[in-house]
Amino acid sequence: KKVTGSFRKRLRKSINWKEGTFKQDRNKRCAFLNDENLCDMYTALGEESLCDTCTNYPRFMEDYGTLREVGLAFSCPEASRLILSDDTPMQFVLEEAEGAVKDSAAYDVMWRTRHMGVEEEAYVAAEDGDFILHREAVDQDYLDKLLICRETAFFIVQNRNFSIRDRIVLYLDYAMVLQNAIDHEEEISEVVAQYQKEAWLSKRLAILKQEQNENAKNLELYEERVPETELKYRFLPEYIALLYQDLKHCKPTWSGVLSEAEELLHKQKSAKEYAVCYDTFMEEMKDRSYEYEHLMSYFIFKYFLKAYFDDDVYGKVLLSVMGFLVIRELGVCQYVKQNGVFTKQDQQELYHLYSRELEHSEENYDLIMDLLHTEHMCNGHYLMALLLEG
Repeated sequence: KKVTGSFRKRLRKSINWKEGTFKQDRNKRCAFLNDENLCDMYTALGEESLCDTCTNYPRFMEDYGTLREVGLAFSCPEASRLILSDDTPMQFVLEEAEGAVKDSAAYDVMWRTRHMGVEEEAYVAAEDGDFILHREAVDQDYLDKLLICRETAFFIVQNRNFSIRDRIVLYLDYAMVLQNAIDHEEEISEVVAQYQKEAWLSKRLAILKQEQNENAKNLELYEERVPETELKYRFLPEYIALLYQDLKHCKPTWSGVLSEAEELLHKQKSAKEYAVCYDTFMEEMKDRSYEYEHLMSYFIFKYFLKAYFDDDVYGKVLLSVMGFLVIRELGVCQYVKQNGVFTKQDQQELYHLYSRELEHSEENYDLIMDLLHTEHMCNGHYLMALLLEG
């Protein structure tokens, strides 16, 4: 209302004043976003004109009492490029800040209240209208234990003495054992201590492979036994249809990418042809396995500690492993579609698409988490078998 000059008319025309929102075009692009994907409002009025979303994005934040964690979301193409530009293990910086740790908006408070089991009374309004989490509402001892558990998760996923597949297998197994200890109120330090030993991990991996060789012979899809050499071929299109196709899509592009994978890999190819494509793709990606390591590290940082709110480590890890399986499947599709070419830019685009659809919608998050916990074929033993197939 205070703006004068030529941009005033643009503002009045591009804002829905009744709803308090920016208008969008038919492609769901913000009215202020120009053809170069830059913000005309920023250009005309400066950084202070940006709304909260554009000021914070692509940063995501989570508060645990006096601990605030901040990361970059893969949904931003530039963040995706930056995260994948370095092949060294992902690291996280800890800094001490002055003053109280505050939630960025009341929206965060309500999201936690509805979805993470935190009571609304755990929050108080600060003088500036922001919200602060009561110190006494935080179980610091439990939080510290989960932080150590997460450090062990990083140790497993970033241990390059194992293949990326074997690391994810061990990570999934770790989550299942850890969740069992949490559910039975057992001491979790013993579990953590075991998974911090590389020699023990090697022995554990051998045991898992032996067990899964037997389990894979008995997996069923809609009461029909699936050959142990066709697990990915049969289950992955079912997972995509069950978990992802019916989501509320941000853009129609995502649905098309999923449908294309089913068409090219599962309808046009036999199980044997599919297996050859997969093996060839993974051989090509051997020197770029750090890209999947970074993906899993990102998932660990973003989701693992949220178990503080609901004790559900297992669900957070299921979500991460399923994300890896689906993104890798889409990578194989791109590889086949492009006649044996899959660039780092292709990978960045997949991470960007996946994150945009899954990580910015409460509805989508809730739906997937519910299905992962209720659908039998989504449990950890099934995913373990798919991972160990290749």
